[in-house]
Amino acid sequence: MHKKNLINLFTILLLTTCYWSYTNYVSSSTNSPYIAPTPKIDFINFPTKNNVYKIYPSKKELLSQYPRNITIISNVLKIGSRGNAVKYIQNRLVDYGYNIATDGLYTAPTYDAILNFQYRCRLDFDGEVGMRTLEKLNMPPVDNIEFNTKSVSLTSSKNTTSNISLHNYKSITELTSSINSSKVYSATNYHIDVDLPNQRVNIFIKYSDKWVLDKSFLCSSGASNTPTITGNFTISDKGPMFRAGSNIICNYYTRISGNYLFHTVLLDNNKNIVDGRLGNPLSHGCIRLAIDDAKYIYTSIPYGTSISIN
Repeated sequence: MHKKNLINLFTILLLTTCYWSYTNYVSSSTNSPYIAPTPKIDFINFPTKNNVYKIYPSKKELLSQYPRNITIISNVLKIGSRGNAVKYIQNRLVDYGYNIATDGLYTAPTYDAILNFQYRCRLDFDGEVGMRTLEKLNMPPVDNIEFNTKSVSLTSSKNTTSNISLHNYKSITELTSSINSSKVYSATNYHIDVDLPNQRVNIFIKYSDKWVLDKSFLCSSGASNTPTITGNFTISDKGPMFRAGSNIICNYYTRISGNYLFHTVLLDNNKNIVDGRLGNPLSHGCIRLAIDDAKYIYTSIPYGTSISIN
């Protein structure tokens, strides 16, 4: 009789333990957030013509499934979001000329396109869709005068180093001839060429099957004891900022490979320039750029773009 009681007690304890374990498993699974996979190499064909607006009939039919007002978005959309709200945003981006999938998954291609769209609309850019970004997306491209894609040309701006004369460097003809003769391949319509001896970063855009120089920046690469890597790479990651010290930050980084990045010159915690030198090798291996130049690469050059460093 005593042995039978022990068996019954053991059975009760075993069943209680199993029930408790199952309850915890269900609870933890329910509360775990869904994390959408984020591919690191994607193709985005950013628009290169000014305010092109064309919706094919099939696209009109697709868009008619979604109400054209901002009430359909109740929360900020960002990496990991999914569903009809994301699909609506993707269709609006397609209307603006971005070549992305309309699969309802907010992964790297959608993030990259939103980042570029915000930059061109002069919005604060974070790669997320809030009310201000949605307001711009809801406007037809022909009516959104702030959306201004740039024609393929050498772009000059007083806020960047791209307006520095090329006379003491190389001619545009020499640069484009060299890049086209080398038969560079990129998974996107962009290519970045880093000229270490001359401390230059040259941005090329594919136009009519030829590479055309778009921008040329001064840079500062790695010092002699911490040199920048050389070879061929692709853009594999991006981020708004990283910390290099207790009071040193670098903004707008674009990953070349491993810990080697394009990023701004050194800034303090208040975003004031601490060390703005360019034109000489002095970094720990990364490629430092003027703030607006690093911002341009971060916002306008898509994942998967080829990089050559020599």
